[in-house]
Amino acid sequence: MGDQGAGRWRLTPGREYDVIGLEADQFRIIDDDGDPVLFPPSLFIVVKGKLPKDWIEKRGAEGERYAYPPQLDRVGFFEDWHDGQETARHDLSMYLKSPGVGGHKLADGFSLLSDLTRLDILKVLASGPKNVKALCQGLGMKQPAVSHHLGMLRMGRLVIGTRKGKSVIYACNAAAMKALAVGLAKLTPRK
Repeated sequence: MGDQGAGRWRLTPGREYDVIGLEADQFRIIDDDGDPVLFPPSLFIVVKGKLPKDWIEKRGAEGERYAYPPQLDRVGFFEDWHDGQETARHDLSMYLKSPGVGGHKLADGFSLLSDLTRLDILKVLASGPKNVKALCQGLGMKQPAVSHHLGMLRMGRLVIGTRKGKSVIYACNAAAMKALAVGLAKLTPRK
């Protein structure tokens, strides 16, 4: 999508990203290469617009917003990360692995899978991306019910929606499904 200094940064169209901070009204997001980069909010459709309760929010001299979780809220943190400073790299890694970050909490994911309608939606989407009309036909359900469950699956990041003209095409989020499978595998007793 563009140049960021000497390196490149990448975003995948249609993919959902978690904002890990605000800096001068810009979103701090982990790009596809795993780098914490600032992006203009105009590149995104905001799904959940509230800041987490534990984030520390400040205003700059011109009213611009700055907000970070306590673990990342220190002057120069991301400069240190980009300079390869080990403490900053470790702190960001630990933050990204903490419960509730990244949208792939095991319990939340399995809670979403506990509903038969949502499981049926995922089964249909496993054969390939579909719009709501095709999902309704494949499931034999009315649009409001399908849209409700799709919304829950999107919030849980198990389904991704990509706008194509006037339609939204839905697909399984393979990375999130794999994260659930890996999480479950870690709970399997070893002989």
